[in-house]
Amino acid sequence: MSLPEERFLFYLKLRPELPQFFFPLARLLSGFGVDLVPVNFEDLKNLSSYGKASLILSICQDLTAYRSFLIGRKYYLDQALLNGKHKLIDVTSFSPVVHMVALQRKNRYFYHKLPITMDDLAREAAIVYYNEHKQSEQWPGGKRTTLPLLTE
Repeated sequence: MSLPEERFLFYLKLRPELPQFFFPLARLLSGFGVDLVPVNFEDLKNLSSYGKASLILSICQDLTAYRSFLIGRKYYLDQALLNGKHKLIDVTSFSPVVHMVALQRKNRYFYHKLPITMDDLAREAAIVYYNEHKQSEQWPGGKRTTLPLLTE
């Protein structure tokens, strides 16, 4: 399996400034070979024009971040997830979104509850990332059949 040279996991910025945990999390993810790139909702709209589904990490620790996440979900993210433009890893202390159950079955929404250690979060995000790239590079057809060897 050959993975792309650019291994990006997009971190959804819910505030103008980056949180304190961003750089330690980026360092842990770089140990797995994944680069963490901060984006906002406007950047996500531009990313969807490339045609490839991108993986987004969203971490909501407080009510103001959750409020901006809900606004972004209402105007863009829900429809993009339903259309398969993005896949979301949602790490929050709030309950999971009710109508995202269908997206969980399609492997477009992954929920993790806070508190979670930084090591576990980096490991889970790397697992989801590599599973997504493994699925995108699988051959869509079936396996070639082989006949048993006839021995005399």
